[in-house]
Amino acid sequence: MTTNPGMLSLLAAALSLSSALLHAQQSTPTQPATTLPCAADSSFQRLSFWVGDWDVFDSTGNKYATQRVRAVIDQCAITVEWMSGGGNKGMGLSAFDRTTHAWKQIYASNQVPFLSGVNLRTSDPSYTGPGIRFIQMLDPAAANLAQSRVTIMPLSGHRALQEFENSRDGGKTWKVVFKAEHRLRTDTSAVSSVVPGVRVEIPKPRDVDTVIYQRSIRSGNRDSLAGTRTVVSRVVRGAEQVQLIEVEQRFPAGGGEIVDTAIAELRSLRAVSHRSHQPTRTMRFDFVGNAAEGTVSQTDAATTSPQAIHQSLGGPIFDSNVIDLVVSGLPLERGFSTNLPFFIYERGGRVPISVAVRDRTSSSFGQLGQRDAWVVAVDVPGAPATVWVDARTRAVLRVRYDIAARGLSFTDERVTQLRG
Repeated sequence: MTTNPGMLSLLAAALSLSSALLHAQQSTPTQPATTLPCAADSSFQRLSFWVGDWDVFDSTGNKYATQRVRAVIDQCAITVEWMSGGGNKGMGLSAFDRTTHAWKQIYASNQVPFLSGVNLRTSDPSYTGPGIRFIQMLDPAAANLAQSRVTIMPLSGHRALQEFENSRDGGKTWKVVFKAEHRLRTDTSAVSSVVPGVRVEIPKPRDVDTVIYQRSIRSGNRDSLAGTRTVVSRVVRGAEQVQLIEVEQRFPAGGGEIVDTAIAELRSLRAVSHRSHQPTRTMRFDFVGNAAEGTVSQTDAATTSPQAIHQSLGGPIFDSNVIDLVVSGLPLERGFSTNLPFFIYERGGRVPISVAVRDRTSSSFGQLGQRDAWVVAVDVPGAPATVWVDARTRAVLRVRYDIAARGLSFTDERVTQLRG
């Protein structure tokens, strides 16, 4: 293998995942990734922000209930279990109806002798978000002027809100009668996963953890060294003292250096923010509620104002710039497969990607010697990846991206010695 400056210059744009995806997209038609139908349809994901274990507070700040929300039936429906003092309990089932293009909800409680015992609701088509507003499914023959509605919406800082309103004039005017603030429970063993039922768990970094990967490019039958990728991980504190992981990556590209910084929740790797400084542009994104909000600036055009970006995500998401870290945290075993949502700006935001264990094998990894590793296929559109994960330590040993449309692949191989 040789170092070829001409090759590096020619292929510099392919050295980051986002650039590789963009070039693959320009060269080949976008093909939808194989995934669960409901997981790939944003209509089914409008309540995904609500999934989790919640403490519920009234408008005075007093905790009066708990609520457990889960995505079920391959993410095609949402269940809610509610419990408050005095033995009051309730359960709801909500789902998107393709035939009517509306959400439907049935909610039942042990307060059956009262009017609140059983409720049938449908989504309000005039409400555009955030979240969903449910209105009563009324009997037209009853001509009842008394109506109610409930709006469920995401808030910042791991919170959500249910707002209850009543009308006495057939829906002409509404009055807020109760607000229930939901605060995600972060002090229990229950973790709100990005994908319900799929646990992603990584070791907590010891202080500052630095790992170096040797990068190489193959074009045809020719291999060239392309510098190194340095990954620095550390734990930081976010809002309400939630533990986050910050992952900074540095690697050469375009005659300069790309510095990507991804911040995610430590316990689930749910994306929180992303910063990317590249030779030609700077990107900044914050993942708030169901959207990515940020800016993209061209670094070679001082007079150009930053472009404001808003991309709807349809729920929690992983950052594609830590795709190998996410893979290493999955419960890998023979036959394991799943579909995960990743953020890729160049492809519109939310991209469902299938992940599957292909093999477990003993392979040689340069300076690390022979290692027992899981081989995992990641169906990145336009640039399918293979990730080798150490079976004992769960460290990422090697990552390879294949860009068939451009006849090249690039590989990062770990050179930093493993701990333990």
